[in-house]
Amino acid sequence: MRSLILAYLALLTVSCHSDQDSKNPVDLNRPINYQNQELNLSNAAPGSLVSTEFLFTFNQETINAKLGQVLPEKAQFPVDAYRMFFTTKDLLGNGRVASSVVFLPRNGQATLPLVALQHGTLTANREAPSSNPREGLFEAASGFAVLVPDYLGFGASKDALHPYLIAEAYVQNGVDSLRAFRSFASRESLKVPGFFLKGYSEGGYAVVAMQKAIESREELQNEFLLGDDFKLLASAPGAGPYLLAATAKTLLSRDSINAAYITQVVAAYKTWYPESKILYEDIFLDSGFPGKGDADLGSYIEGDLLGGSKSVTDIIASLTEVRAELMQESIIETFENLELTATQAYANEEIDTTGFAALLEANDLVQDWAPKVPTKLYHCAGDELIPAAITVGTQQIIKAQQPDAPLDIVVVPDTETAKYSHSACPAYYLPVAWFGELLSQAQ
Repeated sequence: MRSLILAYLALLTVSCHSDQDSKNPVDLNRPINYQNQELNLSNAAPGSLVSTEFLFTFNQETINAKLGQVLPEKAQFPVDAYRMFFTTKDLLGNGRVASSVVFLPRNGQATLPLVALQHGTLTANREAPSSNPREGLFEAASGFAVLVPDYLGFGASKDALHPYLIAEAYVQNGVDSLRAFRSFASRESLKVPGFFLKGYSEGGYAVVAMQKAIESREELQNEFLLGDDFKLLASAPGAGPYLLAATAKTLLSRDSINAAYITQVVAAYKTWYPESKILYEDIFLDSGFPGKGDADLGSYIEGDLLGGSKSVTDIIASLTEVRAELMQESIIETFENLELTATQAYANEEIDTTGFAALLEANDLVQDWAPKVPTKLYHCAGDELIPAAITVGTQQIIKAQQPDAPLDIVVVPDTETAKYSHSACPAYYLPVAWFGELLSQAQ
């Protein structure tokens, strides 16, 4: 498993501009142009394919040169990368153009299973999948078509603040990317009988949000679950904060916290829930933001920190990790008093004056739902960011509601020589083999 971690780290460094085929690669640093200046977003149906452009090819030689010594198997196929633009809506109902990267293996097959991959947390526009294609290469080199949408707030929609950990945002964007991909596949004469959902960390949360919607809403059931073509086959979320309020309670109980994530979720809820009572000054202390100087706290958070130029690492370096220096005592008290039940969390309304905890509760994912398709929850036991107990608790809650739900859990233990952190968990790779097993069983 140690080799899998090294493989993932090496994958992030694969060159996008070497060993190209005869097509001309696209300069990913140029301004995004979705090639349809006459598009009327007020009339365009969400999920419409706007345009696509070929980016470049990852040849087998390129992938194997970077990964061959650490992957259990060499890359099976070269991979073509495309950028795809599609229409969607934001949480306020505004029409938007969004973007994604599509990977297709060059394996000569006219029928391919799809992995709809939801990416992990990022804050810098340069790291968005359509600008820095990397997540999904492993799956594509293994023979899957792969779709990786940019979340709202990145790529073509980078003018918006990313609605971090707001469930409905992932549903709308993810479902619309699937609709557009279906049009793309038809244009390419590619048959896609079904798709798998896969994601890790924020991507794991996004996967469960999408799966729950597809399996629970009649119109999405008819479109993606009950038909004979292009249907959801299985789901593999990993290390996501599915029990959002419980995750926040756990993380905010620590003296040292990851300030980048709490800052991002507060900004998202303040922006996308305009009726909320959230004020930055009610949650944060100025002492937690040593780089802001005399700037307004809101302007500093939304502009300097989350404006798209800083990575998560940059943001962490800009803030304190000491909870008592970052967070108001009242918000700490709110989560200390948060009551957790088997299926829900309850905030004391007299203490939760900002309504922040209540909004987290509203975005918990496991209330009144159990999966209908085969689902495996993946996690590493030593995860220091999202406790594995969140995944274990998610399974327990779902099984209590529906004992025969097709849900399993895979928790990868630490070894004598390796302690697997959140960002270096080999469980990231495991769903690919499981997807292959399911396809073999269906033949």
